[in-house]
Amino acid sequence: PAQDSLLADVLVRQGDLQLYNELYLNGYKDYNRSLALRMLHLPPHHRSVVEGHYLVGIALLYAAKAALAPSSSLLSSSLPSNSTSSSSSSSPPSSSANSSSLDADPAPSTAQALEHLRHAARAC
Repeated sequence: PAQDSLLADVLVRQGDLQLYNELYLNGYKDYNRSLALRMLHLPPHHRSVVEGHYLVGIALLYAAKAALAPSSSLLSSSLPSNSTSSSSSSSPPSSSANSSSLDADPAPSTAQALEHLRHAARAC
């Protein structure tokens, strides 16, 4: 538990840097991994868990906003590039993916962001 707590703290700082560098999906991934670690050892209304939900929500909102501006260079290193080949690997990710997975790479969603922010607000 102590190592998980330290790793969660490091992931939050790394997520902060990702957002600062406008790599919003990478920041989301770091915040989400941190939140998952904290949820393993802390109650749902613990301050660190609530903060994690808030940070995940904010990162998702930034990612969704950036996704609406496809001409922006903000997405160049945080979103996978679209290939022009007609291979079967270009299909969208399955919606049945486990949302608690630490390596999940969902598309930015304002609905997901708002759900995390609502969770944080309810705990206050």
